[in-house]
Amino acid sequence: MNTVNSAMRNGRKRVSRPTVLTPRQKTAAVNEPMPAESKERHRSNSIRILAVDDHPLFRHGLVQLLNSDPGFSVCGECGSAPEALTLIRKLHPDLVIADVGLKGPSGLELTKSIRAEFPKMPVLILSMHDEPTYAVRSLRAGANGYVTKQDALASVLIAVREVINRKELVYGLDKLVGL
Repeated sequence: MNTVNSAMRNGRKRVSRPTVLTPRQKTAAVNEPMPAESKERHRSNSIRILAVDDHPLFRHGLVQLLNSDPGFSVCGECGSAPEALTLIRKLHPDLVIADVGLKGPSGLELTKSIRAEFPKMPVLILSMHDEPTYAVRSLRAGANGYVTKQDALASVLIAVREVINRKELVYGLDKLVGL
């Protein structure tokens, strides 16, 4: 109140100056949680992702990693192909990230189902397998990209951007290979 009153008494409008942050302050600001209404506005322009993995711990870590990037927003998560198809119909994500080795219908079967019902929806496959055979099978099933779980931490954010930009890729078989 006093600052506003003193600024008004002087007949001047108070002008705010941009804050210059040190690198340590920038890191703290990035890690600081956003207010809920700010988060909604911030996330409204982000890429909406559905995460599908039957291992809850891995899925939780993937969701945390994706949500740490301001350009991405996980709109849903589940552990099976049938649940994924239900969520896709309900949430209309921009991208689906699925584990190749889901219990029940596999990630490859899920990818084929997505292709049949939502032909333009990008699909990124995650796999514990680093053999090229799995990557080839995933791409033949209709996936837009393939990332090994061993390399997921370092490469999944890059892979999501590439897949959204309509590039097919395989990451984790010794190097990133754009197809």
